[in-house]
Amino acid sequence: NSTKFFLNLCEKNNGKLYSVDIDDYSKLFNDNNWKFINTSDDDFDKVIKEAGNEFDLIFIDSFHNPQHVKKLILFYFQYLKKNGLMIIDDISWVPYCKNNYRDHSHTEVINRETFLEILKLIPNNQDIFKVHFSFEDSGLAKIIKLDNEKLKESTELKDRSYSIKNMLKKILK
Repeated sequence: NSTKFFLNLCEKNNGKLYSVDIDDYSKLFNDNNWKFINTSDDDFDKVIKEAGNEFDLIFIDSFHNPQHVKKLILFYFQYLKKNGLMIIDDISWVPYCKNNYRDHSHTEVINRETFLEILKLIPNNQDIFKVHFSFEDSGLAKIIKLDNEKLKESTELKDRSYSIKNMLKKILK
């Protein structure tokens, strides 16, 4: 569905769409605006060689592993045009929580960890991008590139959830 949606956008805006997947979907569409690259999305040399090195939009709906998604963000961000968008799918764990409508333990954990990896990128990169989150369905993160600087590595967030002060507040409630 996403490929068809993006192809429609390409047709309206004279754009070009590149899809990357390890499964061969090259016969799915016959469209001059579309090129399918049959490889892993972290085969960076092959993807850049075949797709070019400047993009208005990068949509990541990849292998659902937080470290893999982070690696893709860090690498492909440099090829995103200034004011371009990077969209990362599957960042909401809420539908997958126990007894919720998509109850699934593994997806709950992976999506939450992916969300947290994106959050960890924010403190060191606040001048380089803006991030917006949507938690509808499986959720998505929308990153808007503000500057052509290279993304800096993530940093651990200093969470006060388990501070003595916070724990005392909970106990005294």
